[in-house]
Amino acid sequence: MCLKQGWAPMRSGFCLWLRPGWRYTATQQADHPVASRFIHFVLTDSEGRLYPDDAPLPPEYIEAPDPALMDATTRRIVERCHGFAMGRTDPPFGKDIAEVAEALLTGLLMELDAVTDGASDYHQPRFPPHYMQVVRQAIGWIGESPFEPKSVAELARRSSYSVSNFSRIFTLVTGQSPQHFSIRTRLSHSKRLLRDTDMPVGEIAISSGYRDVYFFSRQFKSFHGISPTKFRQQHRAGLAAVGDKSKFDKRCVHSVTNVIDV
Repeated sequence: MCLKQGWAPMRSGFCLWLRPGWRYTATQQADHPVASRFIHFVLTDSEGRLYPDDAPLPPEYIEAPDPALMDATTRRIVERCHGFAMGRTDPPFGKDIAEVAEALLTGLLMELDAVTDGASDYHQPRFPPHYMQVVRQAIGWIGESPFEPKSVAELARRSSYSVSNFSRIFTLVTGQSPQHFSIRTRLSHSKRLLRDTDMPVGEIAISSGYRDVYFFSRQFKSFHGISPTKFRQQHRAGLAAVGDKSKFDKRCVHSVTNVIDV
């Protein structure tokens, strides 16, 4: 992508803090499309006053300290803000849900700002910097094709590490084993399909890398405490209940104005 400061590679786990008024261009490989989340927000102070145009901002290109956390947080913001995404003017969600999205975004922006502020008290994890790159690449491989789960041996081989060393590094950085992370990624993919599509549970299982729909259902329930079918039913029931609430109060979201999940 062409930034104001020059060209930068688009890689999994990186954050771009884009500037208003600048025309950004990017290219991508047809066989490796880039998936991204775009969040448009307005910076205000505690009194609701807009930040001046010349106020200092973090760099355009930021290496997130915890890519998995950033992915989960931005996904949750998209879910909370879905009612006013894509130009909708009458969102169905209430003020309390909008405030959750705003709080999540505020916390995420504060962390990214602290990471790039040399004077802050933010401390990076105590492990070699290249460990982050190893794990970030592995997370990208795991997430790029959830329907084709990668074995730990394959991830280790692609990372040029032994299985034991790769597993140790991955666990040190993420706090969970690569096997556990892979399962959670596949189940997260299945949850999105259950929420956003009408695909049968059997097709969702296959799309998430499971050959046995019954094993998929058991593992889903083991991680989430509820079966895939029940999860879908409760989600749709929740949307129906939310739709009956009063219309969204736009004044409560002064930092999030548009959310797009691409």
